[in-house]
Parts: sequence; structure tokens; C-alpha cells
Amino acid sequence: MGAALLPLFLENTQTTKTVVWVVMIVAGAINGFGASILWIGQGKYVSDCSDETNKGFHYGLVWSILAGSQLIGHIIAAFLIDTFSQTVFFKVMSVMSFLGFMMFFTLTKPVKDNNLDFKQIKSDKLLA
Repeated sequence: MGAALLPLFLENTQTTKTVVWVVMIVAGAINGFGASILWIGQGKYVSDCSDETNKGFHYGLVWSILAGSQLIGHIIAAFLIDTFSQTVFFKVMSVMSFLGFMMFFTLTKPVKDNNLDFKQIKSDKLLA
């Protein structure tokens, strides 16, 4: 739900001449609410996919992808705004956010093996 609400926010900022402040505030509030659901969901998903031995790696991977996507997004934005109109920029970003939203449908439910003994795993690694 959180990712689905981002294109709504981007589409409402399409042209600065036609933007009404009330629509921007409402869309921003909806986006903030949707983003909170998205962050809680991704944290739960990463936690469900991890165990005590690799949880730090998985969270680090998520933050690395986030930082990399911000860098690449800013480079794309600079290119689009410099080369094309602001309308093209918002349309491209809306399509990219929609594609990101569609990728959520490819996620599978994590399978957790509760029979693992984490103390035994750690002691086995120390002995190896």
C-alpha cells in the first residue's frame, strides 16, 4: 500500500501551474502514511528472511540498496530535468515508482526454520 501511494503524490506534482496547495498537502499526508506502512513492512520482511547469524548483513544490504538507489535516482533526475521538461521528469519518476510497486508482487513468503539452534551454530563456527 505504501508503494502504491507514491505515484499519487508524484502525479499531483506534475505541473507547478495547476497544483493546488490542498491537493499537495493531502497527497503528502497520504504518501507519509503509505511510506510508514512500507518501512514497517520491509523491516518485517527482512526480519522474517533473516536469522541471528545473517540479520546484520541483510539489513546492511537493504540500506546499501537504499543509498545506491538515491544516488542513481538523483543522477537520473539531474539528467531528465536538464534535458527534458519537468513534466517528463515527473512522468518518468511515476513510471519508475509504479514498476517498483509491481516488483512487490514477485516477493515470496519467507520460510523460517525454527528448529535451528543458534547457540550450536555459533559454537560450531568457532570450532571450525
